[in-house]
Amino acid sequence: MLSEISANGLRRLQSYMQQIAKDEPITVEDIKGCLYVFGSELACLRIFAQYQKTPNPRARVDYNINLGTWFFSLER
Repeated sequence: MLSEISANGLRRLQSYMQQIAKDEPITVEDIKGCLYVFGSELACLRIFAQYQKTPNPRARVDYNINLGTWFFSLER
């Protein structure tokens, strides 16, 4: 299993993903070697679209019923 991203790395990733999501608020988390971006449907789809420019089968977007939010995930 891959180690988790450092706090500094997570902040840089949050900043990068925020640029892609534009004005939509997001939260980035590293959970057990998988990166998750939680936010609105639009924010998650914008990030997903960025990763589909070079198709990545490990990238996905979905709605989490338990949390009541959309998410983008990228397995590392």
